[in-house]
Amino acid sequence: MASTPITSIFDAAKWFLTIAEDEGSYLSPLKLNCLLYLSQAYYAAAKPGMKLMPAHFVAHDLGPVDPNLYRVMEQRNLNIFYEKITGEALLLVKGIWKKYGKISSDDLVNLLKSHLPYRKSYSVKIRNNEIPLSLMAGFYGARKNSEKRKKVNDNIAKGDDKQNGSRKNLLRRSQNGIIEVKKWAPKKEGDKNG
Repeated sequence: MASTPITSIFDAAKWFLTIAEDEGSYLSPLKLNCLLYLSQAYYAAAKPGMKLMPAHFVAHDLGPVDPNLYRVMEQRNLNIFYEKITGEALLLVKGIWKKYGKISSDDLVNLLKSHLPYRKSYSVKIRNNEIPLSLMAGFYGARKNSEKRKKVNDNIAKGDDKQNGSRKNLLRRSQNGIIEVKKWAPKKEGDKNG
């Protein structure tokens, strides 16, 4: 098994629980599982075939969950050793929190239940089918690229293109996918941000 940036799902769970507590909000076990599912999915989309953490998610009646974590979280007692999350893994979970952390648990669950990976994996007859990582990566990778394409098209439609000279940040296609570019400006003397 390949090494993962986060060594345990409990490390990622602890990070989300801590940030929620710091912001004064309650994070239900189900919403926690949804955030971890999205973290795993977006990482797999960015690095095909790779997991962010050793975890697997199933299409449970309640939504996408890691059955081991869900069972432990029902007790709300994670009395275990945690490793700090760093590097690209930290950037990813921060991005997931920023994008999805404020969404209510019910709305987030309903959103994820409407997504293709859950719908294809869920079955009333067979309980807890595993949601394939490849399906998660394909769906969330395509979704991310379509959001970037929409932003590029919106920028062009608004005339925020290099030809009118008024652009700030702009998305462009490159050999590595869609990237954000900025107009180059020389560093000003005394500029501490450059």
